[in-house]
Amino acid sequence: MWTAERHKRFIDTGTNMDQDEIVARLSIMDTLATYNLSGDAGLADRIAATFADDGVLDIGTRMFQGKEAILAFYRERQAVRLEDIRLARPARHFLSTSRIIVVASDDATAFSYFLLVRCGVNEQVGSYDDRFRRRPDGRWLIAHRKVDLNWSSE
Repeated sequence: MWTAERHKRFIDTGTNMDQDEIVARLSIMDTLATYNLSGDAGLADRIAATFADDGVLDIGTRMFQGKEAILAFYRERQAVRLEDIRLARPARHFLSTSRIIVVASDDATAFSYFLLVRCGVNEQVGSYDDRFRRRPDGRWLIAHRKVDLNWSSE
């Protein structure tokens, strides 16, 4: 649930960025896009690849610890997505107001709103509250994702 106090850490953080922070933010944006595009395409393995090996996915009613548990969860959902694709009912994730804060050279947080539209099925509005960790190869992966669903048409 959105509260001003909870999200205060993402407001007025300044805009002075060095080159390393710019690269980090762009890499994190790429990870966010990969997660959503992979979800739209029903690619469970690609979604799981956006998480750290010990990553956590907290969707409120269920929590998944580790990349294998996250992959198993998305594989369950994959059959539904592929059926939607077959029936020409595409899903589209729209991400907005992503605020990324680089806390340290290998640690960052992000907050984003999302709108999920599944044509002919339902719509959902919510937010992602993320912690990212940078790997030695420079890729930023999701260490912890808290999904808050604010509204659903179902």
